[in-house]
Amino acid sequence: MASGDADVAAERCPARHPAVLAWRRLTGTAALPARVSVLKRGHKSHVYRLHGLLHGGAVIAKRCPIETARIERTVHERILPGLPVPALRWYGFLPDDDAAFAWLFTEDAGDDAARRSHDPLIARWLGTVHARGAELARRLLPERGATQYLAQLHAGRARLAAHLARAAPRADAGALLARVVAHCDEIEARWAEIEVACAALPPVLVHGDIKRKNLRPWHRRGREELLALDWELAGWGSPVPELERLSADRTGGEAAALARIYLEHAGWTGVGPREAERLAWIGAVVRLVACIDWAGMELEGGSEGKAMRQLRHYDERLAVLLRGPW
Repeated sequence: MASGDADVAAERCPARHPAVLAWRRLTGTAALPARVSVLKRGHKSHVYRLHGLLHGGAVIAKRCPIETARIERTVHERILPGLPVPALRWYGFLPDDDAAFAWLFTEDAGDDAARRSHDPLIARWLGTVHARGAELARRLLPERGATQYLAQLHAGRARLAAHLARAAPRADAGALLARVVAHCDEIEARWAEIEVACAALPPVLVHGDIKRKNLRPWHRRGREELLALDWELAGWGSPVPELERLSADRTGGEAAALARIYLEHAGWTGVGPREAERLAWIGAVVRLVACIDWAGMELEGGSEGKAMRQLRHYDERLAVLLRGPW
């Protein structure tokens, strides 16, 4: 069933919605949600909220490619239970009728995403996760290292260059694409520096897409914690790209404070706040390499307006980051 058809079915008859059918197969129950709402409709993944299940609460249903579904399943079933951070309640994994996809079901963490004021919590969460779980990640998850990001650099630059040659965008859009391609050229020319920085800390369990929208504040026993969503890019790799969260949109004093919180919980010896800040600056560049590749996929998928808004932001950030304290 196409996504549009699924949404219509949700309005007319939740019992026929593919997410509901998958939930009923997983649980072996005839329970029906009061309604189904669409949270995300991507090129490859769809996410739904099934309202009114499990004592009136909601369940999140995610249909995604089987490869990423297996990664998330591994994280929820074999890694998160051993970490000293809260985790979403896990309901299960179900292969889809299409063998290339699968369904994942978790508790609903709501829509209240982390905000800028939660960045100290993010620094603490990152330090805690990076300090634990590395061995399980090494054995169970794919490697997420500098080589992967270099491949994304090549792929993203090629996507932008192809769009520039094929679509003949208007002058301002063409100039933006050309600037981002030039940023990619400069990053590649400095890749040896990036590899050295990524090797400065040992490989750890990485989430792969740490940003505020993927984190939810959570209160337990009077203590505020964070719940992390969307572990599909999780792996075993350098923590440096995730240190970007310590430097994003921050003044020097704020970044230093976040670095100290991170280091306190990560337990790295021989690394001071100033070095952590420097690595975070480089990590921000590496993360933008991945973001440029994803924006290139949006261009290929026909979402030019969305992609150009993203690329404009990346262009502005890279113009600053590439002149930073490497």
